[in-house]
Amino acid sequence: MSTTPAQKDQIVSRLEPLGDVAVRPMMGEYLVYFNGTYFANICDGHLLVKITPTNSHYDLPEVLPYASAKRNMLRVDDLDNLDFLQELITETLKGLPKPKPKKK
Repeated sequence: MSTTPAQKDQIVSRLEPLGDVAVRPMMGEYLVYFNGTYFANICDGHLLVKITPTNSHYDLPEVLPYASAKRNMLRVDDLDNLDFLQELITETLKGLPKPKPKKK
Protein backbone atom coordinates (compact mmCIF):
# COMPACT_ATOMS: atom_id res chain seq x y z
CA MET A 1 0.00 0.00 0.00
CA SER A 2 1.42 3.38 -0.98
CA THR A 3 1.43 6.52 1.07
CA THR A 4 -1.32 8.92 0.07
CA PRO A 5 -0.49 12.59 -0.54
CA ALA A 6 -2.59 13.47 2.53
CA GLN A 7 -0.58 11.08 4.73
CA LYS A 8 2.68 12.53 3.37
CA ASP A 9 1.50 16.09 3.97
CA GLN A 10 0.47 15.26 7.54
CA ILE A 11 3.89 13.77 8.38
CA VAL A 12 5.78 16.62 6.69
CA SER A 13 3.69 19.21 8.56
CA ARG A 14 4.82 17.60 11.85
CA LEU A 15 8.50 17.76 10.79
CA GLU A 16 8.60 21.25 9.27
CA PRO A 17 8.76 23.14 12.62
CA LEU A 18 12.04 21.30 13.30
CA GLY A 19 13.98 22.84 10.41
CA ASP A 20 14.82 22.39 6.74
CA VAL A 21 12.79 19.33 5.70
CA ALA A 22 12.60 18.25 2.06
CA VAL A 23 10.68 15.32 0.62
CA ARG A 24 11.27 13.59 -2.71
CA PRO A 25 8.96 11.01 -4.27
CA MET A 26 10.46 7.57 -4.88
CA MET A 27 8.45 4.72 -6.41
CA GLY A 28 5.14 5.59 -4.71
CA GLU A 29 6.74 6.45 -1.39
CA TYR A 30 8.93 9.34 -0.21
CA LEU A 31 12.51 10.00 0.86
CA VAL A 32 12.92 12.55 3.67
CA TYR A 33 15.91 14.90 3.95
CA PHE A 34 16.85 17.16 6.84
CA ASN A 35 19.31 19.97 6.01
CA GLY A 36 20.22 18.06 2.83
CA THR A 37 20.89 14.70 4.51
CA TYR A 38 18.69 11.71 3.70
CA PHE A 39 17.58 10.23 7.01
CA ALA A 40 14.09 8.74 6.64
CA ASN A 41 11.36 7.34 4.42
CA ILE A 42 7.65 7.79 4.44
CA CYS A 43 6.27 4.34 3.61
CA ASP A 44 2.72 3.06 3.96
CA GLY A 45 1.80 6.25 5.79
CA HIS A 46 4.52 5.87 8.45
CA LEU A 47 7.72 7.78 9.16
CA LEU A 48 10.62 5.32 9.04
CA VAL A 49 14.03 6.55 10.25
CA LYS A 50 17.37 5.02 9.30
CA ILE A 51 18.98 2.99 12.09
CA THR A 52 22.37 4.34 13.12
CA PRO A 53 24.72 3.62 16.04
CA THR A 54 23.55 6.91 17.58
CA ASN A 55 19.81 6.18 17.53
CA SER A 56 19.64 2.40 17.99
CA HIS A 57 18.96 2.75 21.73
CA TYR A 58 15.45 4.13 21.17
CA ASP A 59 12.68 1.66 21.91
CA LEU A 60 10.98 1.93 18.51
CA PRO A 61 9.75 -0.94 16.34
CA GLU A 62 12.14 -2.05 13.58
CA VAL A 63 10.41 -2.69 10.25
CA LEU A 64 11.33 -3.23 6.63
CA PRO A 65 10.31 -0.19 4.57
CA TYR A 66 9.28 -2.37 1.60
CA ALA A 67 9.34 -6.07 0.71
CA SER A 68 12.73 -6.20 -1.02
CA ALA A 69 14.53 -3.89 1.45
CA LYS A 70 17.80 -5.13 2.94
CA ARG A 71 17.80 -3.04 6.12
CA ASN A 72 15.23 -2.38 8.82
CA MET A 73 14.26 1.13 9.82
CA LEU A 74 12.77 2.57 13.02
CA ARG A 75 9.03 3.26 12.78
CA VAL A 76 8.01 6.50 14.53
CA ASP A 77 4.39 6.40 15.66
CA ASP A 78 4.32 9.48 17.94
CA LEU A 79 4.58 12.43 15.57
CA ASP A 80 2.99 14.86 18.03
CA ASN A 81 5.97 14.96 20.42
CA LEU A 82 8.18 17.59 18.76
CA ASP A 83 10.86 17.38 21.45
CA PHE A 84 11.23 13.64 20.87
CA LEU A 85 11.26 14.09 17.07
CA GLN A 86 13.97 16.77 17.34
CA GLU A 87 16.06 14.52 19.59
CA LEU A 88 15.59 11.48 17.33
CA ILE A 89 16.50 13.40 14.16
CA THR A 90 19.53 15.00 15.83
CA GLU A 91 20.79 11.64 17.08
CA THR A 92 20.14 10.02 13.69
CA LEU A 93 22.03 12.73 11.80
CA LYS A 94 25.02 12.36 14.13
CA GLY A 95 25.37 8.77 12.92
CA LEU A 96 25.08 9.52 9.19
CA PRO A 97 27.79 10.76 6.83
CA LYS A 98 27.56 14.38 5.74
CA PRO A 99 26.12 14.91 2.24
CA LYS A 100 28.68 15.20 -0.53
CA PRO A 101 28.94 18.59 -2.20
CA LYS A 102 27.20 18.76 -5.55
CA LYS A 103 29.42 18.93 -8.61
CA LYS A 104 29.15 22.10 -10.63
